[in-house]
Amino acid sequence: MKKKSANLEMRNFFLKIILPVLLTIILFSVSVFDIIIPAFENRIMDDKKEMLRELTDTAWSILEESEAMCRNGEITMEEAKQRAILRIKDLRYGNSRKDYFWIIDMHPRMIAHPYKPELEGEDLTNYRDQTSKKFFLESVNMVRQSGNGFISYMWQWKDKPERVEPKLSYVKGFKPWDWILGTGIYLKDVRQEISSITNKIFMLSLGIIVLVSLLLFFAAQQSFKIEREKELAEEGLEESREKYKALVEASTEGLIMFLEDIFFHSNQAFLTMMGYSAAELHKTDFRKIVSDTGDNYFEALLDGLELPEPYETQLKRKDGSLFDAILSHSVISFAGKKGVVIIVKDVSGQKLIEQKKLEDERESLITELQTALLFLHQPLKCCLKEIVSCNKGTSVKEAAQLMKEKNSTSLLLETQNGDFSGIVTNKDMSEALADGVDPNAPVSKIMSFPLLSISEQALVFEAAIKMQEKGVGHLAVKGKDDKIISVIGNKELLQVQRYSPSSMFHEIGKTKNAEEIISNRNKLPFLVKTLIECGVDAKNITKINSGISDIILKKFVAFAIKELGKPPAQFSFMAMGSEGRMEETLLTDQDNAIIYEDVSPGNKEKVEEYFKNLSEMVCDWLEKAGYKKCEGHIMASNPKWRCSLSEWKKYFTEWITEATPQYLLEFNIFFDFRSVYGEKQLTNSLRNHIDELLPANPPFFLHLAQNCLLYNPPVGMFGNISVKAKGEHAETFSIKEAMKPVTNFARIYSLKNNIKITNTFYRLGELHEKGIISDSTHNEAVQVYNFLMRLRFKHQALLIERGKEPNNHINPKDLSNIEREILKKVFSQITAFQSKLSFDFKGTA
Repeated sequence: MKKKSANLEMRNFFLKIILPVLLTIILFSVSVFDIIIPAFENRIMDDKKEMLRELTDTAWSILEESEAMCRNGEITMEEAKQRAILRIKDLRYGNSRKDYFWIIDMHPRMIAHPYKPELEGEDLTNYRDQTSKKFFLESVNMVRQSGNGFISYMWQWKDKPERVEPKLSYVKGFKPWDWILGTGIYLKDVRQEISSITNKIFMLSLGIIVLVSLLLFFAAQQSFKIEREKELAEEGLEESREKYKALVEASTEGLIMFLEDIFFHSNQAFLTMMGYSAAELHKTDFRKIVSDTGDNYFEALLDGLELPEPYETQLKRKDGSLFDAILSHSVISFAGKKGVVIIVKDVSGQKLIEQKKLEDERESLITELQTALLFLHQPLKCCLKEIVSCNKGTSVKEAAQLMKEKNSTSLLLETQNGDFSGIVTNKDMSEALADGVDPNAPVSKIMSFPLLSISEQALVFEAAIKMQEKGVGHLAVKGKDDKIISVIGNKELLQVQRYSPSSMFHEIGKTKNAEEIISNRNKLPFLVKTLIECGVDAKNITKINSGISDIILKKFVAFAIKELGKPPAQFSFMAMGSEGRMEETLLTDQDNAIIYEDVSPGNKEKVEEYFKNLSEMVCDWLEKAGYKKCEGHIMASNPKWRCSLSEWKKYFTEWITEATPQYLLEFNIFFDFRSVYGEKQLTNSLRNHIDELLPANPPFFLHLAQNCLLYNPPVGMFGNISVKAKGEHAETFSIKEAMKPVTNFARIYSLKNNIKITNTFYRLGELHEKGIISDSTHNEAVQVYNFLMRLRFKHQALLIERGKEPNNHINPKDLSNIEREILKKVFSQITAFQSKLSFDFKGTA
């Protein structure tokens, strides 16, 4: 009987383990040699063709440049052609620097060939290779039909005329001179490369098969060992099963028994509590019935670890629902076997009462905050009143009477051309009365000027902050045409002080030292979480978040100046990256720099020493306030990013005129700079310098586009969300990386179209207003970015709420089904944005 059982086990082992592994090895081998390797070969050939196109386009630009010089009258046609020929003949590329370009005309005649000068000027109509192919004539026909294309033929090996090899060339016509420019690769080189890769894949595959075979042998050995141990354990359990069964069933609470770390029995109370039958429970992995958010009680207990008594956790029923339970355990021994009895008590009813109380308190707080936040997020144009104004010659008495009649706290003074030169407020009137000003004196005598203003598109909280920063009680409001359309004052904004964002600005604004700022900044995660729950758009959340960061930076710079003394030169403290775009999240590092006015060489050392001390103080304070130092050292404390206006212009000139994808990968965040503190004229001058350089350097946009296309949304082959397989943050995707394609999309089009604003939402808005992107592209891009940013904020705020460090790594399993489906559609739409970018800047979708 035992022999028959052993044979049956052996057959089952072969069918369940060995056979699937063998089939896997066979399928793996077939896929490698019939699918993967051919795909690699096609990919390599496509890459080589793309390389030929790009190299030819580069050389073709030399012809275009010389023709342009001729067309502009700088040189003659003959000089232009000779100039182009000399430069083309000198071009070399490839590992041995012997690959070259050649030129023929549409006759065809040879114009230039570095290794066949004897052909120059010759008629190539009947020129044939060793296979009698008239490939020069084919080149002409191909250019006439489609302007460019690939031809294959036999040709001498580089500079060795005695050796002839198959060659593939790409030709492209230059219509102004009826020339054809060509270059090619030897197919032997390509075949060698393909052969090298094929050999590597073969050796790797062979290694994998050997490793799998060894693992299979090891698994077989271990499986037989486990089976033997299992048989012995089952025999021991059978002896005591019936004796303990009566004891377990006698309990009115849920009870589970284990012997020798193996599930032995549970009573009916536990089965009813969990919704399982006895047979189903025997097949259940007990580690999975504990909530994902809790510690693994059963695993820890069976491993002999000390656990608190009683132990509170959540258990998962068969239907997936959770309930709160208290677990307690006792160690037992029977027939020399160690075991444990676990008593399970359902306390979900009590927990529900406590949870309901907490939710009621939370909902009450959210309801109170929502009313406030909705008001804060309204644009000023929603709460404007009619302008009350008079001319400058109106008497103080008449002006006061007019303010009383209109129930207004302010009065604008008109000029002869219809503009406004100043403002008189109820405060000005009170001070005039106290100072004994003649009531018949012109009201201009007591007016306040210059007139401070704000856009009607600004939010209510922004107006309150500006009033506070400038120490005024009223602001003129400008419309879209930059004309004053109203005045808003403290009376309208008095209630703002009750709302959390404004309160944070107010509290930080009145701080006296860095420690107070750090304390106030700790409130930010809760505020952001509340804004998310209130349904506030990501654009406004980032605006508030970055606004708080701005005021913190301003205060730190002010503290440093107070300690160090007056700066020896005008300067601006700049923000870059996410802060430069006003898109900071709850996990952000410092991307900042200092730009100061050009100074004489004699003062350079003194100026540098001052700003070195200032930047180190500010960056250290920012770190203590929760803004981590940049791992790439892109901070003002780095002397490279703390320099004069002229030096900054040199940096950007180099990045733009000598652009490479690697350059831009490292420095593209610098194009999002903005001034946070100091002289904005310095950053404006730098921005104007960039705007002058960009139109004259088209290759910059090509390289920037290539850089943008390096970031792909995390989508797998079948449209599923792709996650990191192993290592740190396994089973997650980076929401930060997923958002980069949208940020890059807005940046490259804004730089191309001279849009100076840095915020992604506003960049998209201006691109839409200028007709650069369509209604649908604008709406979809805004919706995509808004969804991703809100998801990012929500993830970080929840981590902070749980006492964990915020990060940008999201596990799709933590999202709801709706969020996952929306996320898939969002990533699909990002791919469409990248296709448009590729087509517009590279000419290929």
